[in-house]
Amino acid sequence: MAPAAFTALLVAVVPALVLAVIWAVVTAWRLLSPERPLPFLPDRAAERRAATARGESVPVGFREIREDVLAQARTLALPYRYPVADGLRHHLPEPWLDDLQRRRN
Repeated sequence: MAPAAFTALLVAVVPALVLAVIWAVVTAWRLLSPERPLPFLPDRAAERRAATARGESVPVGFREIREDVLAQARTLALPYRYPVADGLRHHLPEPWLDDLQRRRN
């Protein structure tokens, strides 16, 4: 075997073998020691609501206040109906559709 052919074979095969061995070791490692699942993050809002229901005092931040306001707004929201002369309808009013038609690209 010529020295050039031996060198070319060595340059092509050795890195491939090294990468294959590294891949096999990492794969075996991951199979034998799988990742431990992370614990669930505590739901601070639910804990706060439960503590409030029990009558305990709990510190409250901006995020909790905003969450309460949004939850209250969702429960109080009524479906919007568009009043027209002949009663109520569930689609957009004609002037809105005309305006939309004029503004389209």
